[in-house]
Amino acid sequence: MTPLWARLIRITAAPDAAAEAIAGHLAHLRDLRDRGVLRGAGAFPGGDGFLDLYEAADLRDAEAIARSSPLVDTALAAWSFWRWDEIGDIPQFPAPTGSTQRP
Repeated sequence: MTPLWARLIRITAAPDAAAEAIAGHLAHLRDLRDRGVLRGAGAFPGGDGFLDLYEAADLRDAEAIARSSPLVDTALAAWSFWRWDEIGDIPQFPAPTGSTQRP
């Protein structure tokens, strides 16, 4: 299985200054999806950033993908990325004392 990576992008520019790069970032995500690389993506409700999960063979490829967003390339956002390991079967943990456990 190809390793997964998580990229966090926080827009640091004013919304009007970043509008074109945001549109470019969305096109970038569509391209990753169409190539079968993107596993998931979303935007923060305030419109100030994105989080996405993508596949890359190694650190070098993962960084190249992370840097390829127009938001990153134009320095309109702060960004970071990490290796992401999915948790297959999440174990049950006991509820803390005094809390109500949900089903």
